[in-house]
Amino acid sequence: LFERLTDISSTSVATMAANLTRFTLWQNPMVMPLLVLVAWPVARLANGAPPELRAMLLSIVGSSLFLLLVIPYQGHGWGYRYLHGQMGGAVLIATFAFCRFAKGPQAAAWRGTLAGMTAIAVLLIPVRTWQAHDFTAPYAAADAALSEWQGTEVIVIDAPRFAYTIDLTRNDLWLENPIKRVAGANLTTDQLATLCELYSVRFFTDDDAEMFGIRELPETMRREATFPQKCPG
Repeated sequence: LFERLTDISSTSVATMAANLTRFTLWQNPMVMPLLVLVAWPVARLANGAPPELRAMLLSIVGSSLFLLLVIPYQGHGWGYRYLHGQMGGAVLIATFAFCRFAKGPQAAAWRGTLAGMTAIAVLLIPVRTWQAHDFTAPYAAADAALSEWQGTEVIVIDAPRFAYTIDLTRNDLWLENPIKRVAGANLTTDQLATLCELYSVRFFTDDDAEMFGIRELPETMRREATFPQKCPG
């Protein structure tokens, strides 16, 4: 934790900016602008803002600052997954803001904006659905295939040229799945030798990941496989 807290840098700030952009764009595009417009009045409990909304606002800000200091990098996820728990509060604050603005002198304009943003949200639903399916489909296909590898007791996941292949290391909570999966990056040579001695072992390699259409990493992020992708000896 101390290392994380002292590792803040411009890269962390840029990463968090990207995270907050994803958080904004994954939901209705009206939410964050409305939240920003009303943040100061809510913080001061002005314009009839209830204290519950201020607590929600402080939770959003506090969580963002904490994540910036501790773990700005989220890996992959929809929007910014570490703030998913704050989405309800953000929507409630945005709703409060819209109700106030819709009663003001620009009420007609705000109602027109709401109609436009509702139409955009309706269009975004199939787009987001396609994006989620497009991202997960190769991993789902690989996961299903690994469960059917006949004559195998242990699968070593070792495909480092491709994105997030270590996530295929999925086992039953009680390890009751007949084919166990282990992450090659977390094995020592001696541990692999023991596995190969006791069980029938097969490797999930870069070639396998490519066959299932998993996205290849940029060259600067690639590394070599942990093992020569076969049992020693």
